[in-house]
Amino acid sequence: MNTDRSDETTRLDDALARLPRSVEPARDLWPAIEAQLEPQAGAARRPWWWPAAAAAVVLVAASSLITASLLRRDVPATAGLAPEPATVAMTNAAFGPGQALGPDYLAARQELQRGGVRRPFG
Repeated sequence: MNTDRSDETTRLDDALARLPRSVEPARDLWPAIEAQLEPQAGAARRPWWWPAAAAAVVLVAASSLITASLLRRDVPATAGLAPEPATVAMTNAAFGPGQALGPDYLAARQELQRGGVRRPFG
């Protein structure tokens, strides 16, 4: 067994045993602690969420102003006319080899080609 280690441990234990069990502070600390525990009579406390709500309002207002200013830059000074609608070329539809289109379908297609609108269900 290593006796050097046990001698060192014994000396440390003896030194710890000679230490005082408690130390008294130089002055009485309780009045200062008690003053911090008591709520201040004159100070009105705001709720904890008040600063967070104010920051959220500022953030929303700032981002809205920035967005509005960026969108205003992209709008031209005068609005142009919408372009003419392109003409759509109609082609015949087929549902597979040997399939014929029904008469209702053909009538609706002809009506659409003439420019009329027909509601199929009513």
